[in-house]
Amino acid sequence: MMKIVKYVGIVFGALALTATGLSSASAAEPPESESDVVSPYGLCNGGVPDLSVTNVNRAYAPGSYRLPGSPGANLTIDVGTSSTVSGSMSLSTTVEAGAIFASASVTAGIELSASETSTATYSVNATIPDEGGYIELGSEGRSFNWSATTYNSNCVVTNQESGTGTGATSTPYGYLSWVGFV
Repeated sequence: MMKIVKYVGIVFGALALTATGLSSASAAEPPESESDVVSPYGLCNGGVPDLSVTNVNRAYAPGSYRLPGSPGANLTIDVGTSSTVSGSMSLSTTVEAGAIFASASVTAGIELSASETSTATYSVNATIPDEGGYIELGSEGRSFNWSATTYNSNCVVTNQESGTGTGATSTPYGYLSWVGFV
């Protein structure tokens, strides 16, 4: 309460000095420390969202190269086979997906993107079980939660959004529909 009274007194004192012809700049006192400043400097940036990424977990990113098979079929993905791998993200109305993937990459400590090319460095061979299925070449990925808060230059929240995503890497993973990724 004392600081509020002190700052109100400074403002009134500055106004009184201005009314008598003295400069208000010479009468105002700066804050004693950065902790005395009410608004956080980094968040009041006038429209650029403050991004946060949490709950990063290992995940599978699906690929475009898929071999379906009938029960009993023996399928193989050979070394050197390439697949376009896709990440995913819940839509945002104001934040670009690239900015969210960049923030997720920093948090995860591995480069994540919406699309990658994965090339098999080992072969994947499987016999399709009785219930049928497929094998697929995808990649290692990371799932995550994201949030974005936008402030105006007066430090007032103007927009808040959140969602989920999965970022793709170029590290190849084989996927067996009846087991998961291997």
